[in-house]
Amino acid sequence: MNKRIAFFIPFSGGGGAERMMITLANEFAERGFEVDLLVAQKEGPLLETVSDKVRVVDLRASRLLWALWPVVKYLRHTRPETLIGSMEHVIIISVLAKWLSWSRVRIISRVANTLSVSLQGTKWYRKALRKYGAFVFYRLVDRVVCNSQGSADDLARTLWLARERIRVIYNPTVTPALLEKAKEVPDHPWLNTDDQKVILGVGRLHPQKDFATLIRALAVLKHSFNTTHSPNKHSNIRKNIGISKFDLKLIILGEGEERARLEGLIKELNLEGEVDLPGFADNPYAFMAHCDVYVLSSRWEGLPNTLIEALAVGTPVVATDCPSGPGEILEGGNYGRLVPVSDPPALAEAIVKALTAPPNPEKLKARAREFAVEYSAERYLELVERRG
Repeated sequence: MNKRIAFFIPFSGGGGAERMMITLANEFAERGFEVDLLVAQKEGPLLETVSDKVRVVDLRASRLLWALWPVVKYLRHTRPETLIGSMEHVIIISVLAKWLSWSRVRIISRVANTLSVSLQGTKWYRKALRKYGAFVFYRLVDRVVCNSQGSADDLARTLWLARERIRVIYNPTVTPALLEKAKEVPDHPWLNTDDQKVILGVGRLHPQKDFATLIRALAVLKHSFNTTHSPNKHSNIRKNIGISKFDLKLIILGEGEERARLEGLIKELNLEGEVDLPGFADNPYAFMAHCDVYVLSSRWEGLPNTLIEALAVGTPVVATDCPSGPGEILEGGNYGRLVPVSDPPALAEAIVKALTAPPNPEKLKARAREFAVEYSAERYLELVERRG
């Protein structure tokens, strides 16, 4: 009988961590494993991407805490050999459910972000609870997986966790389906004309992604605006990098709690008609393939999938050198320009350099193949088979 593997995601929205878990689940099902995908609620756009060979288990929990007893019942009756979960609260529920069900399931915890940086800016009691919970429960799982060397080193330092307990496995980002979807023509007027150059950002409208800096970078290139930098500096940047050559537009795909703030910033900087926030896109890869430069403006990451996806379709990229992932993916700037975090003028200059001197697309695609689903699945298979 084939081994049964369970993947546990908190919800089925449009997050990168969830997409990676679904990609892994689909790949394991293709390899002949019996695969269950546990979701708090059976809803959301990503459910359409789940293979017919994967059984979706609806926990019917409007809040993740209420998923505890359904997971206990699942472990008692189904008895999977391995449960793979991502995000701290999922791991806490998984460990508690294992105890309460008297299950012998092997739990693999996937860490999708740089913990110490993600804790910054949170209220002290939330920070203490998250750190304490991670400190305790990451010691109770069978294996911890990080998606970059930087996030693994950070996790070990932050939680005083033995580094040898942490395995680094790159995200299963590049798939045949991604490359096929990238061939479609996106439904956006700015991407179906040669009259302008289009900058693209993709991600949750959340402070982590720092789309405000990306919008301000466009303002540096289009107008003067009030910051600590002088207007003269902006004028010099535009003159030095030849911005007058381009009619620039910015599209940011995604949804989140920062929408109102970003819309207010666009209005403040007189960028109405220059920036579009169309929300979540079913096929962001087509946007990536048809834009002129992809920009990752994040304050922190684990291993940013969108950066790899843009490389996979041969699009020039610019990224902040945030912890962790961009520097690792781009090998210190060999495959795309890296700039300091939250620096609009530096980001603006890097964007235009990417537009005026784009790298060879085949070079970018070759780098992205190192993040193929087949490679990632093999590394996870070693853990499932207890060989890693």
